[in-house]
Amino acid sequence: MALRLCLQLVLVSAILTLLPAIIPNFGSVFASEATPSEECQQAIDIANQFLPTLNLNPADYQLIKVENLVVTGDHYLAPQIWRLTYKLRDLIPEDGGEIGAGGEVFIQVDISTGVARLQGFGE
Repeated sequence: MALRLCLQLVLVSAILTLLPAIIPNFGSVFASEATPSEECQQAIDIANQFLPTLNLNPADYQLIKVENLVVTGDHYLAPQIWRLTYKLRDLIPEDGGEIGAGGEVFIQVDISTGVARLQGFGE
């Protein structure tokens, strides 16, 4: 899991490096002094603080995916937007068995404003 997140961060870092050449005025749209891993941690911190506002106990959930939404499909969002996926820990077997369906919480975070929004729930 940690390796997957690290690989995603490397990919995000590479994309952020290339974006100024691809998107005109990219630097003026989002100029951050933080490293991609610092931005990712900031998004995680904001989302973790947001979970209790949904009456969800953060200890009951495992963070399973973090994605920077610089580009998602055909839609350009912004480099400061992150999507995080949490899953109920009870649905993740400790022995590596099959993961239970549903139990996800999808949160979108704008690190430039510190605002988190619920994007939905899994099954």
